Amino acid sequence: MRNSLRTKIIVWFIGTTTPLVIFLFYSNYYSMTVLHNQISNSKSSVLYTFVSQADRAMKEASNYIYKYLDKEQDIYLLRDYAKDSDEYVLNQVSITNKLTKDIGFYNTIDAFFVYSQKNQDLIFAVQDTSMEITRMINQEIPRFVQNISPEKLKNWQVVQTATGYAIVKIVSVNEDIYMGSWINVGTMMAPLQDNKGNVDERYYIVSDEGQILSNDEWLISKSETLPKMMVELADKSYQIMKDTENKQNYLVIGSKSAWVPISFISVIPEKSLLQNLPYFQTALYFIPIGSLLILSVYLLFLRRAFFLPMTNLMNGMRKIAQGDLAFRLKESRVDEFASLIGSFNDMISQIKHLKIHVYEEKLRVQTAEMKHLQMQINPHFYLNTLNIIYYLAALKDYKTVQKMTMHLAEYFRFIMRNNRNFITLEEEVRHIRNYLEIQQMRFPDVLETSIQIPDVYKTFEIPALIIQPFVENAIIHGFQKRGKMFRIHITVAPDPVHPEQYFEVRIQDNGVGFREETLTYFMANDSSIDAGDENHIGIWNVIRRLKIVYKGQAQIKLFNGSDGGATVQMRFPFIKESQNKGEDERV
Repeated sequence: MRNSLRTKIIVWFIGTTTPLVIFLFYSNYYSMTVLHNQISNSKSSVLYTFVSQADRAMKEASNYIYKYLDKEQDIYLLRDYAKDSDEYVLNQVSITNKLTKDIGFYNTIDAFFVYSQKNQDLIFAVQDTSMEITRMINQEIPRFVQNISPEKLKNWQVVQTATGYAIVKIVSVNEDIYMGSWINVGTMMAPLQDNKGNVDERYYIVSDEGQILSNDEWLISKSETLPKMMVELADKSYQIMKDTENKQNYLVIGSKSAWVPISFISVIPEKSLLQNLPYFQTALYFIPIGSLLILSVYLLFLRRAFFLPMTNLMNGMRKIAQGDLAFRLKESRVDEFASLIGSFNDMISQIKHLKIHVYEEKLRVQTAEMKHLQMQINPHFYLNTLNIIYYLAALKDYKTVQKMTMHLAEYFRFIMRNNRNFITLEEEVRHIRNYLEIQQMRFPDVLETSIQIPDVYKTFEIPALIIQPFVENAIIHGFQKRGKMFRIHITVAPDPVHPEQYFEVRIQDNGVGFREETLTYFMANDSSIDAGDENHIGIWNVIRRLKIVYKGQAQIKLFNGSDGGATVQMRFPFIKESQNKGEDERV
């Protein structure tokens, strides 16, 4: 599977597209970083300008307070007069007129004030003379002055009012009199709001502790993340704030004031900065999915145009290798595969015809070999019989010679009349009886034979002269102890392993048995052995004929019995006479 063409194409496609996708993501990240830096630098410059203006206004207000305390004496006289005296009232009017006149030079200052803690009297001048501002000044300044700690005097402080937040500077004139300046956060924010270049951009003033100095509900909902963000803004030019509600990112840029613990921050939606880039970002995330879809479509196309024809071709090769020469591949719509499949089918047809031709030629060769082997047996038996007749004639046993000659004539008459490859077991046994009677005529007192064949097996067919050579071999090679009774037993019985398919023929004698080299030679089961020793040409012919005729279904075993003597055990399949009517023409 790892070396398949399909796997290699997928790996190649992934290996090609993955670096491109990684490069696209990195390019997007780098572009976003550059854009954030550029926007933060631009907005930081704007914020720095406004923070500088606010710091300058607070510095000028502080200088005014100290200058007033240095040059004007009327503020010190408030302590010397009773609150209801004419001198106190005139001094109060003088301070009010002076503050009202001077506040016009400080546009970003909402109020200058003088507060007498002893008399609970507040003198102030405001830019906006509305009742709301006046009421707020009258309520908040006395409360703040009364609650302020000594260590916070002289520094600008952030105070919370009933309506919002303010920046306050208070200077203690003496134990009773205080002078200060008041700036509403809204007044400080006004120039920034008028300078917004983006309708979605928002400006805020936030304390160093992350306290939001405005009533903006949206930013107040993010108050949990602001303290940490304000700390990080001190080291970085910008921060990214994530809104979990609308799933948007915001670019946060800040600039810190040098006179008061506050920072001016700008909050810009990342979407408005990128304009159409979010669509490209979204498309960027779909690129891997699109790549997988393209790969799927591409593989589907390859499957239909390439893999299926290739798989069919490989399956066809496997079927041909298994011997199914009738298999043919279906035609393909792809021209290249159509040509290849056509050539493949033609090749299989030629192989099939060639195999049939080779098989037929092999049958002809086997038939010729079979006839040749059978012709070798016939002269062999004939010569042995003539040899016996010769000895009988030498002994002038003419009656026995006549009987043996009749047996021999009957044998050759049968061969010439039938000329068949298969005969019944009964016919084979009849030939063997004739042969054994001839041998008993030769050795009347020392040769004893017995043949046991059940009637059920008499009609089964076997190759002609397939048993007789072993009987002859027993007489020639086993019968060497002339003074001892030589016995030959031939039995036919069912095969002990597969009695329903095979029967067994056993030829057993009590002679000298097989030599070890003879057993080794014939039991090698090698079809390449030749006739070898001419004394055993009959046995070799039988073994070779069994291999040709039965294709391995028949078996033959040669061994020596435990009490001595040779034993030949032959196994034949059940074949009746009707089953071999056409066999003589085929084999």
